[in-house]
Amino acid sequence: MLYALKGEEFGCSEEILSYCFITPWLALSQQNYPKYINASREERRDLLRRILVGNILSASKGLGYVAKEHIRLEVGGMKDEICLLKGTKVTGIRGEFTTTFAIPDHLGLGKSVSRGYGAVKRLK
Repeated sequence: MLYALKGEEFGCSEEILSYCFITPWLALSQQNYPKYINASREERRDLLRRILVGNILSASKGLGYVAKEHIRLEVGGMKDEICLLKGTKVTGIRGEFTTTFAIPDHLGLGKSVSRGYGAVKRLK
């Protein structure tokens, strides 16, 4: 068997980095879905921004990393996409975001990452 270890950047960054979701991001819970549907465009963007910061902090906790600095993040060009999760239609989101947090390519954020949802890729 062949094993390969590769170091990846993960954590607070001095520079602003751009990412896109290469698979739909399942950001919305049953609690925040009605808020999202009834929100204005600006309110939706703010809600998604707060959820995404929370998802990054959750991933950090799972990897044993504590963010010592405030994570700045902006979302852009987010589009809804209907996804099928365990036979149920759910709203996934695709788009881009910029942040002061380094995330390895193909790391999943949000719900159902083990099923391939929420994978990100850094934009060059």
